Amino acid sequence: MAEFDEQAISTTMWAVAKLAYHDAQLVDASVAAVMTRAPAFHKQGLANLSWAFARLLVRDEPVLEALAAEILLKVTELQAQHLSNIAWAFAKLQFLNEHLLSAISAVAQH
Repeated sequence: MAEFDEQAISTTMWAVAKLAYHDAQLVDASVAAVMTRAPAFHKQGLANLSWAFARLLVRDEPVLEALAAEILLKVTELQAQHLSNIAWAFAKLQFLNEHLLSAISAVAQH
């Protein structure tokens, strides 16, 4: 995935998850990419990655924390669909990040 840009990574993971195809090497490569390049992912990419990891049951705490931290920085830019996909993903993985849920709640109320 080194030659993939952030959009290609998130779209590939979304497609793989849509097919429910769990390839350990691909998942590991995308996790590594998120860990090193999280700030470069745009809002759609963050939502797609969250959804894909949940669909594939990838409960990697460091990567989920990295995603949550980046989502928190961009939460006011996210659309309702992004927020709902992210909330679903974290719930599906039973990964509680109270700061993220509070931020999603605050944005949803405005």
